Amino acid sequence: MRSSREPFLPEEVHVQEVVTHERFERKRLLNDIGLLLLTKEVTLNDQVNTVCLPPANLALNLSDCTATGWGKHAYGEAVTYPSVLKKINLPVIPKDQCETSLRSHLTEYFKLHSSFICAGGGAGMDTCTGDGGSPLVCPAVGSADQFYQVGITSWGIKCESGYPGVYAHVAKFRSWIDEKFAEREIEFCPLLYK
Repeated sequence: MRSSREPFLPEEVHVQEVVTHERFERKRLLNDIGLLLLTKEVTLNDQVNTVCLPPANLALNLSDCTATGWGKHAYGEAVTYPSVLKKINLPVIPKDQCETSLRSHLTEYFKLHSSFICAGGGAGMDTCTGDGGSPLVCPAVGSADQFYQVGITSWGIKCESGYPGVYAHVAKFRSWIDEKFAEREIEFCPLLYK
């Protein structure tokens, strides 16, 4: 059954500061990452919770990842944005497989920058316009309830077109994230899972 309304009441929290990467390149979307610092803490509950930031060496189940977002369900101007948060299960795919797929549409010389990872690629398996900045999360190996944000939706080729979506690779930016938090004296706390 489809709903046109969110089943849970939203909590509105304002953004105090937007921190963008100093070397962000709009044309190629390199270093496509930013931090939103909020004016207050978000109330955590069964529908709203935290996600872990991945260290570079953590073993993750990359075949069972999930992307969420408020983007369109298909490519095109006539398609409207949803009023309900959507999610889709997407596997992370190897860099060489992603490059091969994207080359068939872009150019035979296309090289995926090391700051990106790819996910999806099957028919109907993609994020879309309006999902930019949304998370791609994967579970830790052997854990059903500990998730890590491995990607941030960045770009793709026409939604659901059979090409993989491209995501900023969060682990590659971990030192930048830590640096920006340290500059602002924001401390990380270990998370306790139920």
